[in-house]
Amino acid sequence: MNKILFFVSLTVAGLILPSGCKNEKSLQELIQEEKKAIDRYIANNRLEIINSFPDDGKFEEKQYFKTSEGVYLRVDSFNISKMAEIYKVVTVRVKSAHYIAISDTSIYSMESVYPFSFTYGSSSTYSDDFCTAWAIPLKYVGEHSTVDMIVPSNYGTSSNRSSIIPVFYKAVTYTSVDAAQK
Repeated sequence: MNKILFFVSLTVAGLILPSGCKNEKSLQELIQEEKKAIDRYIANNRLEIINSFPDDGKFEEKQYFKTSEGVYLRVDSFNISKMAEIYKVVTVRVKSAHYIAISDTSIYSMESVYPFSFTYGSSSTYSDDFCTAWAIPLKYVGEHSTVDMIVPSNYGTSSNRSSIIPVFYKAVTYTSVDAAQK
């Protein structure tokens, strides 16, 4: 009797497990879904994507610049008086993060993301909760600048990268740029 139950268990497991694996999506399929979700977000919000960063740093209300990394960037306030240099400590504060759902148009939100400090140009200072895309605008803006960003998962936090979740960040503000601590 135990041999029969064991055989039936193996047979059922053999039927269930492979069919479950067939429903899993490949990494490429998940990345394609993410791209579609970002495109849907852009279309639903009637955003205009521009090809070059404005010389004066001024954006129209719904204009976003797509960086070479594939991050979408809109500058709300622009300051170049104190630009970040490599190996300077930068503190960033984020007003809110809105997770763009892959499967539909719903968005999950998180308000008042606490401040992060990192050394610009030193990825070893980025924690798992740090969104690597937050360093990208520092090529264009300086201290006390504020940007909005649409971030594909590959430039997000470690959990965004592992789950393939794009994020819209509202009011990413660079609150200080200081000399690196030795």
